[in-house]
Amino acid sequence: MNIKLNNLNKDWWHTTYGIDKIWDKYKKYGEGVEIAVVDSGITLNESYFELSSIKGINSDGSGDFSDEKGHGTAIAGIIKANGTNLIGISPGSSLFICKYYKN
Repeated sequence: MNIKLNNLNKDWWHTTYGIDKIWDKYKKYGEGVEIAVVDSGITLNESYFELSSIKGINSDGSGDFSDEKGHGTAIAGIIKANGTNLIGISPGSSLFICKYYKN
């Protein structure tokens, strides 16, 4: 996992909520943790997410967990994004997406 931590991709809330201090203290970024996101799905964007660490299911039992509303993608980004201009709280974690909200 290549965690790209630099001042350009940390937002105000990384400092305000002490996320950067936790990273500095423990040198952990969520590796080995799987987080479930029950929401509108996720739009898989390679510039923000390591796609191999994301799996999911639709509430109808299918494997289609694509996001039609955008909310689930935003929540997943807060958790796991690891891009040039955006980094989440736990960029090294894995996500299990459960697409539940459709309308």
